Amino acid sequence: MTLGFEEDLSPFFAEQEFAEPATVAGITLSAIFDDGYQEDVEIEGVKPQLTCQSADLPPGLADGDAVTAAGKSYTVAGIRPDGSGVTFIDLEYVSG
Repeated sequence: MTLGFEEDLSPFFAEQEFAEPATVAGITLSAIFDDGYQEDVEIEGVKPQLTCQSADLPPGLADGDAVTAAGKSYTVAGIRPDGSGVTFIDLEYVSG
């Protein structure tokens, strides 16, 4: 479901601010990378995630596709578009 408005999201993904380059399924784009600590119902861990503009993602992006961010390698573990032009990509650490 989309929200029915067109917003220029590029300022939120400017590399001079919070975003950094990442490679998603062979496409380089600007994304906000979060490799932070999380705690949920007494389970602790790290849940790395990319936040990016949905329009920048390669068509057919799927679980298992390769991602490189902050010098580390990951695979896509989940794809969650929010309907406003932003997609959250859950990552599974591979190496780096």
